[in-house]
Amino acid sequence: LFLSLTKDYHIKIKNLLNRVNNDICSSFDWGFLNKMTSVTVESGLIEHNMPINGKIKAVFIDNVEYFFNHDFESFYNSSFRPYSYSIFDNKLLLPSFDEAKSANIFYFTNQYALDENNSSISAMSNETDSSIIPAPFDCNLLVYGSCVQFKAMPESPKYKHWYAEYIKALKNLKSQFNQSSDNFPKISF
Repeated sequence: LFLSLTKDYHIKIKNLLNRVNNDICSSFDWGFLNKMTSVTVESGLIEHNMPINGKIKAVFIDNVEYFFNHDFESFYNSSFRPYSYSIFDNKLLLPSFDEAKSANIFYFTNQYALDENNSSISAMSNETDSSIIPAPFDCNLLVYGSCVQFKAMPESPKYKHWYAEYIKALKNLKSQFNQSSDNFPKISF
């Protein structure tokens, strides 16, 4: 009975750690989520397999930025705006080119964990896996966030302490990883 109880709590805590990690990572477009990949755009095709796991921020082909076009149907009837891309059915839609081209895709990853080889994974499952949240912020955020979730009784004195530490760690992370230069204070003389 004790072994199954321990295993049940272990699984619950592991799930809580992943939930807290996902909640924090998906709450903002954190700088540590920025990734870039280069892919070859095959000639004569408009549909390309989605080369990323996440949200596209920018696409550059031949050093020209392509802008997102909500009208994915325009790619199928050749009425799309120049220098645009779209997404449909987990496919990246681009204009058809006469020759293969190289594209640089900048994106926010939705793979919020790393395995022992530093490869991106969707969730922590082994003891050697880690959060993509940078150290030293990861430990306090995950531990106190999980404690708050595990014992979610606001009237408990421990809950207040855990919640205060979690909020303090989150503020520290935000202060170090502003989303953009627009978030920095502006000073004028």
